[in-house]
Amino acid sequence: MKIESLYKMLKRNEDGSIVVIIALFMTVLIGLAALVLDMGMAYNTKSNLQKDLDSIALAAVRNLPANDIASAEWNNAKVTAREYAAANGISTLPDSDIIPVYEEGIITGIQIKGESDVQFNFARVFLNQSKTVYCDATAKLMTVSGMADFIPLSIEEDAMERAENDNTYVLKYGAHEDDELVTNGWFGTLGLDGNGSNTFEQSFKYGATTIVNILDFIDVENGVETGASRDGFNFRITGHEGCHLATVDGKEVVVNGSGVICADCPRVVSVPVVQEIDKFVDKLSAELLAVNPLITEADMQAEITRQINILISELAEQGITNIGENNIRNENTGLARVVGLASVFLESIAGNGANSVITAKYLPDNVAAGTIAGVALNDYGIRAAKLVD
Repeated sequence: MKIESLYKMLKRNEDGSIVVIIALFMTVLIGLAALVLDMGMAYNTKSNLQKDLDSIALAAVRNLPANDIASAEWNNAKVTAREYAAANGISTLPDSDIIPVYEEGIITGIQIKGESDVQFNFARVFLNQSKTVYCDATAKLMTVSGMADFIPLSIEEDAMERAENDNTYVLKYGAHEDDELVTNGWFGTLGLDGNGSNTFEQSFKYGATTIVNILDFIDVENGVETGASRDGFNFRITGHEGCHLATVDGKEVVVNGSGVICADCPRVVSVPVVQEIDKFVDKLSAELLAVNPLITEADMQAEITRQINILISELAEQGITNIGENNIRNENTGLARVVGLASVFLESIAGNGANSVITAKYLPDNVAAGTIAGVALNDYGIRAAKLVD
């Protein structure tokens, strides 16, 4: 047989090979489409489900802490979880998918579980009709070591005993106040975002933007800030004049004039609990005498000097280098040290001019926005709602 004839015969026998190649290629292509499109759809479904569960857990945990699963607080957490689930298109959320998280015998967190079915398209070629994706989200209430969004007022540490006794107390003093907490022209006002009446008023209305941590030193505002305080107070109270504290399901909450819970009421604010540095020597002297009534003057002054040097070092670590021993001994630092964080309900403003005072009521349990979870050296009840693994 001639070579040319053999070549023509082999060429005729290869006429159907391209069909086989195309068929194999299409199978691979469909497989890749199944992997990319269907698995991508499953990933997106799981991602969206996770976001939904995160928002449900964060909303529900704000009803805590709770003593046990029979408490009104836990029931409210479940109700909130189901309300947010429905809003996110999750029609059912059984009790088995709402799990309490305990800490020291108290429910301080909540875990939400969920699942969603993904219907496949291309993967049906491989007899894979669907896939169920599973997610869970856990949110806990955590102590807070720092935050922004304070109003520029404060509670002196010595006043916390009054606040914790559930008494209405003066948050900002007027010039007429004859009180041990009013010294050196300071009436409880702070320069959180800087000094000046305009800055003070904006911080009061909208919350200060500066993040304040426990043990930070902050400027005091030397003055009564009458007009700025009144404008800031009125701004927050407008539209919420009828709001007041009430006990609902065993928990103290803010309700409006109709008795309906007022969520995120602007009259609920956070303030630093502070030690006034101007009183540092007096307080230290009293503490030394209380521990040792027979302490000599020389020993007392030596200990005071030692503690002042420690304080100056702490100031320097925060970049404050213009405060020396004489400033502290002569009580003219213009600084306060943050020792805790607290939430209060703004009650009223009374008096005229420089004699106006702002009263508030302490809220022992409040979940504040913009908080930084951490170890609170002095825990006055502010909590952060945080997602945890």
